[in-house]
Amino acid sequence: PAALVSGRDSFVVLAEGNPIGSRTTVLQRTADSVVFTETLAVEENASTRLTVVLDPSDLTLKRMEQTGTLGAQTSDMRLRVVGGRLTGSASIPTPNGVEQIAIDTALASGPWYIEFATHVIVRALPLSAGAAFSLPVYSVGDQTLKTLRVQVAGPDSVRVQYLSLTGELLY
Repeated sequence: PAALVSGRDSFVVLAEGNPIGSRTTVLQRTADSVVFTETLAVEENASTRLTVVLDPSDLTLKRMEQTGTLGAQTSDMRLRVVGGRLTGSASIPTPNGVEQIAIDTALASGPWYIEFATHVIVRALPLSAGAAFSLPVYSVGDQTLKTLRVQVAGPDSVRVQYLSLTGELLY
């Protein structure tokens, strides 16, 4: 976790070479938290804002808020970890209207991570060629703990429209 530094990334979302939206991610370290915020907007009718607050010692969830729109429907999710339990609620748009979900579950002992912050967790791992990690990840959708396996295949290069990047390839 100490390797994570505050920063900001912005991307343009393209469809057939045309810009249709944007994605911005911000990572902030404070004295008592690591805060990850992501904003995604696609055309005028779809957007979401996600804020995940993590414990800086082990990157486990403290709280999370997500709001969004899809056409005329809105979504909202608020989760909090208190006393070994994950509690909260979610309003999720479906073809049949908005579904309300109550979340109240006992958590597994030991560290576990929330699915919405896995890319932050992966950035904190000691990545090197051949390294492999298995992480317990909580899935809000089906309210279960799953295993995320991350393995570094080795160095690779990626060319992205006038920009060449070199780094470790994950799969």
